[in-house]
Parts: sequence; C-alpha cells; structure tokens
Amino acid sequence: MFVKDCGSRLERNSRLIAQYNSQVEFLKANAQELVDENQQIKQMISNLEAFFSQPDENN
Repeated sequence: MFVKDCGSRLERNSRLIAQYNSQVEFLKANAQELVDENQQIKQMISNLEAFFSQPDENN
C-alpha cells in the first residue's frame, strides 16, 4: 500500500512539475515580448526627442 501511494504521489508530482515547466516557458516568452516592446518604445521616444530637438527651419 505504501509503495502504491508513493507511486501515485510521484506521478502527480511529475505532472505538476511538467505543468510548472510549461508555465515557466510561457512566462519567459511573455517576458521577452515585454523586453522587446520596451526597447521599441525607448527607440520611438529617442526618435521623437531627436525630431523635436532639431532647430526649426522656419526661423
């Protein structure tokens, strides 16, 4: 009985670990998307700052 119980718990734990690993990979992918988007936003801000810091040609 004890061995059967341990086997069941081991199977359950293995499934939970697999789910956990899947969630970790999903979170890593989401984090990378956020990092990439953050970099794009920084570049857009830099481009806007450069554009607005140019001297006005009408003066």
